[in-house]
Amino acid sequence: MQPDAWGLSFCPAVSYHASQLLTALGNNLQSGDWFVSEKASSYNTPLAQLFASFSNVSYMKQASGLFAVAKATSTAGLSYAGYIGLDGKPNLSGGPSSRDLWALGIDGQLKSVSTPSPLMLLSPVFLLGQAPSQILTNAVVDASDPCFAAVLPPLFKN
Repeated sequence: MQPDAWGLSFCPAVSYHASQLLTALGNNLQSGDWFVSEKASSYNTPLAQLFASFSNVSYMKQASGLFAVAKATSTAGLSYAGYIGLDGKPNLSGGPSSRDLWALGIDGQLKSVSTPSPLMLLSPVFLLGQAPSQILTNAVVDASDPCFAAVLPPLFKN
């Protein structure tokens, strides 16, 4: 009922694993199933396989890590800098910047404005106070860790 209060917004693996759990059991899981020995034993193999696939993700580590990344990003200073104009070039509200600017590429991925790849027209441009790798270091998060591999925000993906 209160996902933010429980930290679930910083732990997307919980919702993903819950949906996989229901799917693996045919969306038929009831609260009293463990009382019926036939049902409970029919769940043994799928549950063992499913829990084995979940074992490399720590919910606590993921939630605290993603929270630390959000906090480190805020501390580093993430701000709106302008937008990508119809000519494909950045229109910056504060003039040129020596820091890295980020916008959406036409593939929907976040890109550095300095990359040669085409950017999405009218995409907002953001200014980040530090390099994404430095923010991850400050947050003590390893992008290659299985807890974070699929859930880091686009700014922090390689």
